[in-house]
This record gives sequence, structure tokens and C-alpha cells, in this order.
Amino acid sequence: MKDKSSAPIIILCSVIILLIGLSYVNLSAIKWIKLKNIDVFSDIKKRKPFKPLPLPLVEVDSTKINGKYVQPSDLTLIADYGLDGDHSIVHFFQKLNAIKSQKKKLRIAYFGDSFIEGDYITGELRSRFQETYGGNGVGFVPMQSIVEANYSTINFSSNSSWTDQNFVNSPNNTLLGLSGHVFYSKGASATSFSAKKGSSFNQVKIYTGQNGAGNAYASVTKDNISQQIMINNNDLINETLISTFPVSSLKVAIGDNQLPVYGVSIEDTSGIYLDNYGFRGNSGLLTNKVTPAVMSGFEKYLQYDLIIVHYGLNAVAHGQEKFTWYENAQNKLIQKLKIAYPNTAILLISTSDMGYNQDGNWITEPAVPFMVSTQRGIAKKNKIAFWDLYTSMGGENTIINWAEQEPKLAAMDYTHLSYLGAKKIANLIFNKILASKSHYENNRIK
Repeated sequence: MKDKSSAPIIILCSVIILLIGLSYVNLSAIKWIKLKNIDVFSDIKKRKPFKPLPLPLVEVDSTKINGKYVQPSDLTLIADYGLDGDHSIVHFFQKLNAIKSQKKKLRIAYFGDSFIEGDYITGELRSRFQETYGGNGVGFVPMQSIVEANYSTINFSSNSSWTDQNFVNSPNNTLLGLSGHVFYSKGASATSFSAKKGSSFNQVKIYTGQNGAGNAYASVTKDNISQQIMINNNDLINETLISTFPVSSLKVAIGDNQLPVYGVSIEDTSGIYLDNYGFRGNSGLLTNKVTPAVMSGFEKYLQYDLIIVHYGLNAVAHGQEKFTWYENAQNKLIQKLKIAYPNTAILLISTSDMGYNQDGNWITEPAVPFMVSTQRGIAKKNKIAFWDLYTSMGGENTIINWAEQEPKLAAMDYTHLSYLGAKKIANLIFNKILASKSHYENNRIK
């Protein structure tokens, strides 16, 4: 028998040689498969001192706009480049002042990517608004979600029998909703919602399309009492009130497999409601698939007072300083929103900090400040409001510090947030909105 005692040593040496060779190859540059770079010498290499990020020039717009206001010189406050138009965030600030005394309802749409997908940021932000200005309810919720378990204010579960057509797999974009989804029943599709922390659902509405075959119905179970409800079915987008009194649990079942179903809105007759339209991997390009007709169809019922547009993480490319394709896509999206929502304030929030692994050390991705500068330029061009999240959260290497501290505020991908980090960002957004509101109220030119 042949002696194989040397085989383990040969295998070990081969692996070492392979790892040494791969240390000189940029594996992260391979496009068709996601790999991390290998460096077996990383612990013994002499580190070069890191230079500060090359920052784009940021113009501080402390100027009068239309003779009415002075823009804040503080870069962590909201710069409103639409002060002379219908989409100025000052209009939203004015509505905040009236909401309590007049018992009105205000609604916010928050468009984003996986940064907001689990309702962690938007859930906390919603709570802060409702604690201050009133309101009871999570707002719009789709019929099914891959992050159902993440909702902190409601229990949310579907029976997985919905056909989900969305930004990624839809054969036809004409019916996709604001969330990027439209759902169809497979014959016995149902979604259940129940309140947490002793709260109740005071008013619930369902949003559907047309089935093209006459009447449509939903089976609605409220606190274990079921009834058949006829669904409005006349327009491209329809709203039907399915519950008008407080309940602690609700189940909606649809048997019609031709009826487009979008989701429900859990709300009340007054207060603030914030709808989460997060879609994983979306750079904003996908949201452009929502047609103007669908946007206008939802506006008929939802009547947003503020639209937040928050993309960027999925558009940042290492070392890049110009993002022409992204800028063109965002211009198109914002113009579409301005047409569909002609009297609604629009706020563009910049990308957050994100990490890049440079020779084994995590640093802020050098392209991030240039993306922030690009986003400020988009806001200026389209005459809407802009908020610099990157600077406001701490700027360079903030996400690195957040990921490596205890308790952690960010995940070890140096991009996404922990629950505590999301709560911190939500409170930052809320506080800066109120601080910006105070600035514009105190700096009006008389």
C-alpha cells in the first residue's frame, strides 16, 4: 500500500500557497459573484496613515429666498430649496401648527430601501409624531411582507397564499402600488393584524384595483366576528372603509383571484400617519415603475402632506464622484411626484454613512460625500427640501464607530442599523424637523 502520510502536509501547503496568491487578487472586483478580499499578511503589514476623505465643496445657502426666509447655515438642518413653490416643507410646518387645534389629519409617505424596510426607523418616527401631535395607527401596511415580524406596533401575518407581483418580478408595471407590490388571491388568501400594547384599531381601510368582472367582496373578521363587505370596484385605485369602531384584531380574506389588492391603512380620524414604502435593493430607479395614474389614484384618498424620498445606499459605487444615472433617475422620480402630488411638500434625505474595507480596515466609503453632494444638487434643481443625514449623524467613520461600540448601533456590514441605531436615526430626523421648523418660523423676513 502506498504511503499517504505526507498528504495532509501537501494539502496544507497547497492551501497556504493558494491563500498567499489570492492575497494579491482583488476578489471584490469580480462582478458575477460576491467575494471578500483575502490578505493573509494583514496583521503584519505596516499600515499607511489614512488621509481624510476628499470632500466635495458644500455651499452654505444662508440667503434670502423670495424675500421671505433665510436658509439655515447649520448643515444639520433642513435646507428648503422650494420656499417659493407649492412643494416647500414650510407648508408642512404650517400644517403641524394647526393639527392639534383643528383636529386634522396629516399624512407622510416615506419612500426608501432596506434602510427603512423593517419599519424600525419609520415606526419610531411615527411614534414621536403621534406622541406630539396625536394619531393612532401604523398607517398603510401591504397584504404581505418579508419583514412582517419586524413591525413593533402591530402583529402582522399573512397565510403566504398571496401572489405577490412587485418591482422585481411583475410582468406588467401598470398596477404596481406605491409600496412596489400588488397582490392577488390564490383563492383563500388572508392577512391578520392585531394591536400591541393594549392599543386598538379605530379605523381601517382597504385599497384595491378593479377586477373587471363586477362586484368584489372581502371577508372581514373583527374581534372574531365575521362579515362580508362589498369592495369598491369602480376606479383604477379604490378605497373601502372596512372598520369604523375600535377593534383589537382584524383578519381580511379575499377569494377573488382577479382583484388587485394593495393593503390596508390602520388609522383614526385625526393625527399624523406615516406610511412606510421601503423596498430592498431600491436605488429609486424601481419607484419610477409606479405609473402617474396609480400615484394619482392613491393621492385621491391618501392626500399626503409630506413625501420623504430617501435613497442612495444602493447607488453608491466605490471611489465614484459622479452619479449621472442616479441623478437622472431621481430627477424623473421627483418630477413625477410633483405632478401626482401638486400641493405636497417633498423632502429628500441624503444617504447615511456606509463602510468600505480598505486593506483590512473599515473606513467611510470615499464615494459617500460625493453622493450627498449629488443629492443636494438634485434637491436644488427640483426646488424641494434637503436634509444631510450623513453629516447630521456624525459624518466620516460614524457607521464604523456605531458598529464596533457596545451596545451596537449598526450591523457588522457597516451599512445597516441595529434596532437601537434605527431608533437613534428616527429621533434625529424628528428633532431636526422640529429644529428646522423653528428656524424658518424665526427667520421669516418681515
